[in-house]
Amino acid sequence: MKGDCVKIYPLPEWEKMEQKIALLPSMSPARRKFLETTSYYGQQSELDAQGRVLISPLLRRAAGVTGDVSVMESDLFNCLEVGDIRAANRRRPLHHEDEA
Repeated sequence: MKGDCVKIYPLPEWEKMEQKIALLPSMSPARRKFLETTSYYGQQSELDAQGRVLISPLLRRAAGVTGDVSVMESDLFNCLEVGDIRAANRRRPLHHEDEA
């Protein structure tokens, strides 16, 4: 949780993550940070009629998600990462096939 993007998980993936966190000791710093962050920013959401997910203004501001966004699939976490397109380009530069 770096705070530079919003991660959107399908419910089954989120439940797997909750199960893993529940196995950590209750005073584990990682567990406490995860629970504090997700309790404050996390929310359950549904797709609207056009297949969009609403991201709360609080979460968008905290992640710096304003204006144009980049949506990337995260194979590592089985989720979507939504972030500011300029920040995403700095993290993962775009490569074009016609450039050599």
